[in-house]
Amino acid sequence: MGGDRHSLLVTSRGGHVFTCGSDDLCQLGRRGQDGGCQSRMERVESLGPYTVVQAAVGSAHNLALDQWGKVFSWGWVDLKGN
Repeated sequence: MGGDRHSLLVTSRGGHVFTCGSDDLCQLGRRGQDGGCQSRMERVESLGPYTVVQAAVGSAHNLALDQWGKVFSWGWVDLKGN
């Protein structure tokens, strides 16, 4: 899946989430790596204890759903509707 300038994938085994691309709006979900561009897919470690079964990508944000129905979000969301 891809946003404007980032990509996300969910593994079929284990439900791990990986991201790469622009991180200028924290859309990669990697602690301590905000900003810049990451060309290599790396795991979103904060989701480590969860088995993600579905994900959605916005222009600069992501959503992930775990096996128990818990929803996670990260990145930038314009709450003004723009």
